[in-house]
Amino acid sequence: MFLALAGVEEAEVFRQAAEENETSIRRVMDPQAFLKALTEQRPKALFVDVTSMDHDGVEAVETIKRDSSARTLPLVAFGNSLRADRLQDAQEAGADLVLPRAAFHDQLSGIIRRYSR
Repeated sequence: MFLALAGVEEAEVFRQAAEENETSIRRVMDPQAFLKALTEQRPKALFVDVTSMDHDGVEAVETIKRDSSARTLPLVAFGNSLRADRLQDAQEAGADLVLPRAAFHDQLSGIIRRYSR
């Protein structure tokens, strides 16, 4: 199982990638629900949209990477390529992989396979 902090616009991309890889991706839009799910379930990796209007993705990355029980989980940050500043902020906050949204969509199945091992 993978956990994503992302809006509804990512739902179909996540559904397709999960189906292709015979896994599940739980998508939540609220940072508090995301952190709660993170502690209740041990996902294989985390996906965080750092340019969403629904939440502060960079703050979520910082919070996760400060948490001793979560910091070792692979964290993939993605977002709009026009917001390169937010992508850079996510990298500096400790994201393990940072990708523009289009590249993230293209590589999602491969990322899932890599972290499913």
